[in-house]
Amino acid sequence: MIFIQFDGTLAPCGYPNSVFIATPQRTVATLTDLTDDAANDVYVLSSRMPAELARHFRHVMGMGLIAENGCLLRKPQAKEWTQLVDEAYTDT
Repeated sequence: MIFIQFDGTLAPCGYPNSVFIATPQRTVATLTDLTDDAANDVYVLSSRMPAELARHFRHVMGMGLIAENGCLLRKPQAKEWTQLVDEAYTDT
């Protein structure tokens, strides 16, 4: 299982949500190579919102996403997000 942090690894920390990585083609190609190997389960995790992560990585089909610092998970090949944190804990 491979976990890759979006902020600070694939994109500079502190940049606005609309800013993506400097070389997206290379990143997408590398992530695709990783996901093409059946031995790998690849996830990108971030504090960003699910829609933003889904938009950034729409071209990498076999990759999972973890949004909002672990609150939401989208498994590889899935369209729906799974909420991992009880909403009662997110309000504090």
